[in-house]
Amino acid sequence: MKIACPKYVSVYGIFVIIASLCSGCATASRPDRVPMATQDLNHFVINCSIKAQQVAMLQSARQTGDERLVAGFVAALPWYRWTNPGEYNQQVDIHNGRVNWMINYHLNILATHCP
Repeated sequence: MKIACPKYVSVYGIFVIIASLCSGCATASRPDRVPMATQDLNHFVINCSIKAQQVAMLQSARQTGDERLVAGFVAALPWYRWTNPGEYNQQVDIHNGRVNWMINYHLNILATHCP
């Protein structure tokens, strides 16, 4: 009986691991929405007369775990910080959970200040 080449097994194993980890990351989890930028959330204005629509919009703008993971990979690219600094900062905010934190903040303000 012949033993498999260790190099082939390790390369094939790494390929399978990478493919399985990134298979769900290649497509958007919710293609029907456009995520809110950090700048948009910084200047979000609470309007109690349309509370239901604002709550629904903020809930739909949440970042999923896959989006946060992909944003972390993109932000880790060494040249990305200098070639596209605005997008780099947005990816870092998504990866660190700042976008979801800001959404939670606005939802809390809507819940406590609007009847």
